[in-house]
Amino acid sequence: MEQIRDYFGVGAVYINRRNDNHKENLYRYCVRKREDLIEVIIPFFQQYQLKTSKRGDFENFVRCIKMIEQKKHLIKIAKITETMNHKKDKSEMIRILRNQTSALDS
Repeated sequence: MEQIRDYFGVGAVYINRRNDNHKENLYRYCVRKREDLIEVIIPFFQQYQLKTSKRGDFENFVRCIKMIEQKKHLIKIAKITETMNHKKDKSEMIRILRNQTSALDS
């Protein structure tokens, strides 16, 4: 994960500590800064497209980021996110989007 972070030059690696019967922790690479997503991550995955079912999620993600940049209505964006990442609760997705759109106002 650290090599991925170093390759892109953005984001951070986090440890998700396991509290179940597994002995090893999980690691995740996360990019939160919208500018880094737009300038680094999205262009990379547009050039080297995913070949799995996640490709559709990525395309919806890009649509959402563009809508946020254009200050589109939160409800339209939330409807798109409902089709993505089924592990996240709908209210959690709306909270994430609100955090992104509030950054536009500052």
